[in-house]
Amino acid sequence: MSFFDKIKKYFTPSSDDKIVSVYLQDEKCGNKMKVVLRKGYDIQRVYKENIKAKFQISKVIVCDKCYNNIMIDIKFDKNYNIISKNIENGKFISKEEFLDQ
Repeated sequence: MSFFDKIKKYFTPSSDDKIVSVYLQDEKCGNKMKVVLRKGYDIQRVYKENIKAKFQISKVIVCDKCYNNIMIDIKFDKNYNIISKNIENGKFISKEEFLDQ
């Protein structure tokens, strides 16, 4: 790897910097899912000045086992940290719970 390649790697964000992963479980069949949200595509900027959230997403996730519709609504701060989240027809779970299948 050349010197310039090392510098480029330092200033270029990795693919992990461009995504937010959310884990959820379908309440109908119990299927656990990992949802990958792209910061530059899926998550939208909030332009209202009187709320704390800087980014948000509202999305319908379809369970791949029972085809149940799961609605998520997540709000993020300026560093993409989750400040509030709501879900219908499912529940949010941790990464450890998802890996514990």
